[in-house]
Amino acid sequence: RGMKGNTAKRRSSIKQARELFEFVGRFPGDYQRPAQAKLADPLFGAKKPAEDGEPADFTAARERGKAALDRMQALETQDKLDMSAGKTENHEKNLKEIAQLQAEAIKYYQMALTMIGPKTSIDDINVVRYYLSYLYWIDNDIYRAAVLGEFLATRYPDSVGARQGAKIAMAAYAKLFNEAETDSSEREFANRRMVKVADYITRRWSDGPEAGDAWMMLLRTAVVGGKLDEAKKFLEKIPPDSSRRGEAELMVGRAYWSDYLRNLRLEEDARAPAEEMAKNIEQAKALLTSGIKKSQSNDIDASLFAANLSLAQIYLRDGKPAEAVKVLDHPTFGAHTLVNKKHPSSQKPGYDLETYKTALRAYVASRELEKAEKTMDVLEKAVAAEGDAEAASKLTQIYISLGRELQELLEGLRTQKKTEEMTTVSGGFELFLDRISKREQGNTFNSLNWVAETFFGMGKGFDPGGQTLPPEAEKYYQKAAETYRAILKKCKEDPGFAPKTDVVYGIRVRLAECLLRLGQYETAMKYLVSVLVKKNMMVDAQVQAAHTYQAWAGTPGNSDKYLKAIKGGYRSKKTNSDVVWGWMKISRMVASSKEHTNVFHEARYNLAVCQMEAALKLQGQKRKDGLEEAEKSITRIQLLYPKMGGEEWRAKYDSLLKKIQQLQGKPDTGLK
Repeated sequence: RGMKGNTAKRRSSIKQARELFEFVGRFPGDYQRPAQAKLADPLFGAKKPAEDGEPADFTAARERGKAALDRMQALETQDKLDMSAGKTENHEKNLKEIAQLQAEAIKYYQMALTMIGPKTSIDDINVVRYYLSYLYWIDNDIYRAAVLGEFLATRYPDSVGARQGAKIAMAAYAKLFNEAETDSSEREFANRRMVKVADYITRRWSDGPEAGDAWMMLLRTAVVGGKLDEAKKFLEKIPPDSSRRGEAELMVGRAYWSDYLRNLRLEEDARAPAEEMAKNIEQAKALLTSGIKKSQSNDIDASLFAANLSLAQIYLRDGKPAEAVKVLDHPTFGAHTLVNKKHPSSQKPGYDLETYKTALRAYVASRELEKAEKTMDVLEKAVAAEGDAEAASKLTQIYISLGRELQELLEGLRTQKKTEEMTTVSGGFELFLDRISKREQGNTFNSLNWVAETFFGMGKGFDPGGQTLPPEAEKYYQKAAETYRAILKKCKEDPGFAPKTDVVYGIRVRLAECLLRLGQYETAMKYLVSVLVKKNMMVDAQVQAAHTYQAWAGTPGNSDKYLKAIKGGYRSKKTNSDVVWGWMKISRMVASSKEHTNVFHEARYNLAVCQMEAALKLQGQKRKDGLEEAEKSITRIQLLYPKMGGEEWRAKYDSLLKKIQQLQGKPDTGLK
């Protein structure tokens, strides 16, 4: 800076200083960011040189592009430093200038590639290609970034930017994949290119981190797309001793577990074969166990935390609560241990509550009742500590979900014919629930509701459906009904017992659901009508009432109830309308509500079921007309809602339509 004027010596000194700062700025370390920040100094070219004509050859264009790129990166670094220091006054101006410099760099690098001469070095050309690929990437010109990066990596693998070009190509194809429509040709194209580039990287640079990164990217894409077979294939490409192997095993293991849970939510006839589901569970367990072991030496992160929690849930699903407790309470990386320590890996929203729920289930099932009761208290305090005005309602939903999860566990064990495990798990819960319900002090609305919901879930877990109810299911439905009645009694005696006055309506609906399965249809309807005369827009109660009519209609001499399930009943003298809507009106009332999409399809599906069952009670032309109407109920929905409510509902509609077609003597082609 001490030199004045535009002398040759001054220009030479500035050039040397800039080159030194550029050199230091290329390498990570303590001086990288300060060096990049220095390059933003106007001394190094923030102002255009006096001789600012368009470049006449490759070298001049390349230098112009590099100068713009250097200024862009230097300004980005300076802007980040300013923002971190709270200096925001120049941020908008900086962003605008960064965009201008980026466009300028692209312009001159593109120009350089049109000026290649016979004496132009291939190394210089490839440096320009690399920078241009990088600039396309940050400019969101994804396809160009991918093509140029792949070209550089495959045609000139020994060039300076080849490895980075390959990484840019992988990232760009991945972005193309993620932004393309599902099952589109664009998505298939992007996936093919990713596989090809990854395969090339692992053959060319098998000793570098790029190979693991490439397969990890493909693996992640396969997992997101739900292609487990592909994910497993990509996992096998990552060497067992790779630093990425543990992370990859955790990712694929959790994907297998998620796929199992997704299948479990489907109707039995729409699920994957039982052998496949069992295989997926074993795959998940093996991969999570191995991945956790490989990751123990790494820093504990959210991925390891979630994998630990998933493995504990798998052991619970297998009916092995003692193994789940070992996983959850591992002194170093157990999910329950980490939550209690408030470890950073457990701070993702919802992780703590999900862990407490899983730990509660594990302790109860393994009959560690004191630990279970302590965890139950911690769970309630954790919800209350959030300071949410809806904390009581949230806790109620948590207990309902716990009951549902236990129900799914017992159903899974029943399907697998694991009678001993069912007895162990249900016995532990029965002991604990009886202990909670009978304690003289400390019971709240939520604790009793948890008891009732869990007994209800146990009943559902032992209940295969149909008219005949197994003794275990009947016992637990009775216990649930008794507890719900006890809650209603306490609410009546003490208006402050319930967190909100309206919650008693939900308790009556749940009690009615128990009574439905116990075959007490008339009493169930009385409870539901007592709710609907005051809360006619309570959709859950309307749905339960339609289900009750539908189940009632399946008993001898009550087939007329199918019409009530479809069109409603219990006409009000006050309003001269049916208090109970029935499936047809339910579907109309919720059709425009995104929040009730699932209810809409539940109503339309059961409408068709009722039409089919009612038709089977008829003879001749009336039977034929009824089955045709049931078929049309499904095909109309397909015309109006081609996605059919998603994969799960589509599978149910398809299965029902095939049954209706068979009854008509038609080919059972199902949905087109």
